[in-house]
Amino acid sequence: MWACMPKLALAFAVMPAFLPHTVAESTVEQQIAATVNSMQEVKFLWGTATAAYQVEGAWDRDGRQKSIWDVFSQSPGNTNNNDTGNVADNFYDLYESDVQLVREYGFNSFRYSFSWSRLLVLGNDGVRRPNPKGVEFYKNLTRSVLAKNMTPVVTLFHW
Repeated sequence: MWACMPKLALAFAVMPAFLPHTVAESTVEQQIAATVNSMQEVKFLWGTATAAYQVEGAWDRDGRQKSIWDVFSQSPGNTNNNDTGNVADNFYDLYESDVQLVREYGFNSFRYSFSWSRLLVLGNDGVRRPNPKGVEFYKNLTRSVLAKNMTPVVTLFHW
């Protein structure tokens, strides 16, 4: 997620229109943190969001099966430059440091979605069953968010 996103793109992705642009010597990260901290008085969830396919990567690891997006993006000509989510932002391996960065910016929530092709896999008998590695990943992600005093917000299906 954040690990491979240029800092300027990150700033535009999370900076609200009311961010004061008069602090010339502070870094983008400091400006974001200052804005987020100033909003803490308001009682609402102030956070970031991801979508499983767009950030996780690890498309063929730990029992994950192909999703409709894998089939679509892996078919030549369907995406710009034939890009896929095979690696994406490698959130599957980097989630701990990415969640830590979200916390360091001062956010109090983190929204993520489940990759159902990672969580519920189709058996040879045609029945979907929980994938232990997929369940473990989302439990660990949720524990990481909670350990950093943030509220996890789970989207069951992101389109």
